[in-house]
Amino acid sequence: MKCSIPAKIMHSRFYLLTALILLQPLCTKTSFAKDVLFVPRMSLSIMQYEFTKPTTVNGLGDGEDFPELSTDLTFKLLGLGGTLFKDSYYLDLFYQTSTNESSSFTVEDPAIPGGTFSGNFDGRRREYALTFGKKIFDGRGGIYAGYKDGKTGGPQSQKQHLSFEEEGFFIGGNYGWLVSDLGVISLNLAYAKMDGNRIQKTNTGFEEQGFIIDLNGNGDTEGLSYGATWSSHLTDHISYSIGLEVRQYFFDNIKDINPEIPFTDKAEETFSGVTFSTYYLF
Repeated sequence: MKCSIPAKIMHSRFYLLTALILLQPLCTKTSFAKDVLFVPRMSLSIMQYEFTKPTTVNGLGDGEDFPELSTDLTFKLLGLGGTLFKDSYYLDLFYQTSTNESSSFTVEDPAIPGGTFSGNFDGRRREYALTFGKKIFDGRGGIYAGYKDGKTGGPQSQKQHLSFEEEGFFIGGNYGWLVSDLGVISLNLAYAKMDGNRIQKTNTGFEEQGFIIDLNGNGDTEGLSYGATWSSHLTDHISYSIGLEVRQYFFDNIKDINPEIPFTDKAEETFSGVTFSTYYLF
């Protein structure tokens, strides 16, 4: 079902992702329910990933600390999602996963068996989120809350396994400005309070020297996300957005399931990059 749209509000047909959340979609309706709009979307993201683990006190035993470890790589992610709109409310479901990527790292310290610790960080990123929100400020802004689960890592070289997972609830808000009839620029800010998990399994080289890494730690995680998005249209039914985003996860108070295992209680993940999304308006 369609209706005519006055010229002064024609721009509302190409608000997408953040813009669709910010502003009331007009006139287009799905057939499965009156006054309900469904907007599917697909996204492609390129994200620079950085991981930092502080020094592990007594991580090598006999009072010797395991030094700080950091690595970085680039994830390419494909995402699928959809949003249901009803009046000023919306419900959004989103899932994305990346290709498998690899990055090498080396830590040098005389306390480490052999003097060095080298390896590759191999893995992928996958995450899903369910969001419920409401538009405010006459549709120019939005507030939302939801649940998210994200995991980075997987099987590693040298018979290792390394992964980081965060899951829990988040809240946030956004605000957008119409730029003539060209599109919408919007800002977004969100905060998450989550449970965190870090798993790190044995390294072959350490096994040969009688030193085994076998860690499974749970703790608290705080997340912060912020960014800016430009939204516009390609056709009457297809819209797009380009967004810049930074997401940070701070792991704290991590405790291994075995209290005797030396384990740093902090870690940090940072994702920063660009996302291109397309949307279809029925």
